[in-house]
Amino acid sequence: MLPFLNYYMSVAGLGNFQDEEVEFIFNRDMIINESEILSTLNNLGVRISQETLLSQVPWIDDVKKEMDNIKKEGEEAIDLYGNSFRELRQDEGIEEKDHVE
Repeated sequence: MLPFLNYYMSVAGLGNFQDEEVEFIFNRDMIINESEILSTLNNLGVRISQETLLSQVPWIDDVKKEMDNIKKEGEEAIDLYGNSFRELRQDEGIEEKDHVE
């Protein structure tokens, strides 16, 4: 398919894209209700990994990078809020060793 597109672009005077790297994305023409499918799977007790769910999001190209970003944001939130709780316990006179989780 790429040779035909390259030929068309050059004949139409739209430029030479011979050495450009391209990625073709084909979408199915069949209409599906993804929400209904996910609800059904959830009702059946099927667990789907976060990685699989993220791979289905059309605007996420790099799932591993997105998962790393989510993990980093979670760690930042723990740092932010974890210190707040530590300060609150100290203000109330509760020692870290007295705290039972």
